[in-house]
Amino acid sequence: MTEGKQGRMLILTNEHVGKGEQTTVCRGRDHMALSPGCVLDVCTAGDRAVAFARARVLKVEVVPLADVSDHTLQREHDPSRRDLRGLLRSLGAEYPDLTVTENVTVVWFRFESADSE
Repeated sequence: MTEGKQGRMLILTNEHVGKGEQTTVCRGRDHMALSPGCVLDVCTAGDRAVAFARARVLKVEVVPLADVSDHTLQREHDPSRRDLRGLLRSLGAEYPDLTVTENVTVVWFRFESADSE
């Protein structure tokens, strides 16, 4: 999560927009400051200046990466990260020193709007 011109932002690796409860798994604890009910502008890492959607935070939890549940992964917004192998591949590309024993923050959210809808 970062602060941008629009306010608090959730930065995703891509623009997958789905329906219902979704998750994103983030390295570290930076997203622990999010409160259930807050609304975030959502952008991609490649274009942080333009929010493509807004999302309402439903829940935030910290767990060891190895303990991210199948239930959580099935709700991952990015289909390529819906199993532990895919999640490790994706996070490992961004953070080569990542280990499965590290804590990650899981942000549960629901998209409220998207420019593409």
